[in-house]
Amino acid sequence: MSPEVANKFRIFIGRIFELYCHDSPVNAEPSLKMARYIPEFQYKFAKNNLLSPDGFIEYRNDLIVFDYKAKRLNMQATLVAGNIDSFEKNISQLIIEPAKKIYAHLQRFIGTPIESVSNDFKKVKKIHGVIVTQGSLSGVKIVYERIE
Repeated sequence: MSPEVANKFRIFIGRIFELYCHDSPVNAEPSLKMARYIPEFQYKFAKNNLLSPDGFIEYRNDLIVFDYKAKRLNMQATLVAGNIDSFEKNISQLIIEPAKKIYAHLQRFIGTPIESVSNDFKKVKKIHGVIVTQGSLSGVKIVYERIE
């Protein structure tokens, strides 16, 4: 498979994964009393149009912020060969960069009035960042040490 075809396939699968992740809280919302799901939205900041993180659940003074990543640890280089550079790259793409993205968006929402954001994030007292990945990281101690 050519790199161009592989990239198109990854984008296609990524979109399906994102829609799947989006549907879970949307379908659960009616049963969650006092909780509200807010899907990804576009907002203006410093004359730029930006997309928010992929979704939010607002519950009283708590805000859960979601970023969906249709990625996993690289099978050949990371899991089979144990290449530490590949591992570092994977963890950066899966966890570190999405966490930085969530943090940067939240700083903008809280620090600056943004006219296109209809949600009042100022009442939020506690924020929980959740990064949903396609692959499993469970039970791998070095992963948790690197993330921390």
